[in-house]
Amino acid sequence: MVLRLTAQQIGQQGKGGKMNFGEMKRKDFLRVLLGAPVFGAVSGPTTSALHQTEPVRNASREAPVVDQGKTSTFSEQVADDVGRTMLGALSYLGDRLGLFKTMAEMDQFTAKDLARATGYNQRLLEQWLNGMVSLQYVLYDSVEKRFSFPPEHAAVLVDEDSPFFMAGGIEYAIPAVLAIHHVMEAFRTGVPITPDVFHPDIWEGIERWSRPMYRHQLVQNWLPLIPDVLNSLQAGAFVADVGCGNGQAMITIARAFPNTRTQGFDVYAPSIEKARRNAREAGVEDRAEFIVGGTGDLPKGKFDLVTNFAVVHHYSHPVKEMKAIRQALGPNGSYLILEDSLSSEPNKNIKPAGRIAYGASTLACLHDSMANDGVGLGTVNEDVVRRLGQQSGFGFIRRLPLDDPYSALFQLKV
Repeated sequence: MVLRLTAQQIGQQGKGGKMNFGEMKRKDFLRVLLGAPVFGAVSGPTTSALHQTEPVRNASREAPVVDQGKTSTFSEQVADDVGRTMLGALSYLGDRLGLFKTMAEMDQFTAKDLARATGYNQRLLEQWLNGMVSLQYVLYDSVEKRFSFPPEHAAVLVDEDSPFFMAGGIEYAIPAVLAIHHVMEAFRTGVPITPDVFHPDIWEGIERWSRPMYRHQLVQNWLPLIPDVLNSLQAGAFVADVGCGNGQAMITIARAFPNTRTQGFDVYAPSIEKARRNAREAGVEDRAEFIVGGTGDLPKGKFDLVTNFAVVHHYSHPVKEMKAIRQALGPNGSYLILEDSLSSEPNKNIKPAGRIAYGASTLACLHDSMANDGVGLGTVNEDVVRRLGQQSGFGFIRRLPLDDPYSALFQLKV
């Protein structure tokens, strides 16, 4: 069934030329309210503009036919997205207030029990718990009238050593979204936002989000894909990580390969300070050095391995940066790039990896690549890596056979 309904026609339904909402089912009523602006946009003025005169933009163009079923389905999708956006903020509360951690230590409980355990307001906790149930993060027993938080959920939202830990992603997402008005101004002016607009939680979120990946993937799954590199690390190699953030990747390599020496470079001084603290706490400060700097600070011909983990898409002048990395490699050295597992075709990225990557890029990462009259890379896929690698002078470029729906790994050599 197709719909050719204008807002004016909606107003003429029912008795006396008005919509008789009393005779409508609630579901249909809500659909009309939600759909009227949409329908007005495609085939007539909206209800708020019925008595206004608007210029005709294209009188010769027929109004498109609107399929009521498709419109209804899409409206439900948008409603669900709105709810999930709000509940994402509630998830942030659960992480930052320690609610998930507290619930992980409890069996079945009530809002009163959680209030007693945390000292937080019971009424707010009750509503928060109801929201978590609607998101299926928390379970509810309607017979016992009690909540529960399964250990499988705690592995994702509480246990920071778990390979499935994702709360760092939640901590990253909310500061990114809170910068939205700065991003709106960037849309208007073309001037990218700068890192100082973000709440500091965003940097901690990045560290917590990436740490399980390095701890459980880097040595166990990534490096075995390049046996020659793995052998050199075991024997003793020199490794650099450019854009190292808080240092988790180099700390992981330093712990796994005692004969190897690592250096992490990052232009953001607070991250380097945190990386040095992390190295001391891990007991590897003697072989994991962290330096404030970028590719221009790399010594030439020194490293057996240079890594860029989720960094290339930040580069404003990627060819220049990648040429410097090529020059920093020693004989037979390798350059390892990690980026999102995406296609160059947007309609092939209709999946969680695509939604996360496009969201993070628009709100944050792309602005780094636009800075200083940069190229504005955005999300990076295999085609982009190959193009940039060739332009930077690498003769060997291959995508490694990594079985991961979120990440793509590339090895480049001269």
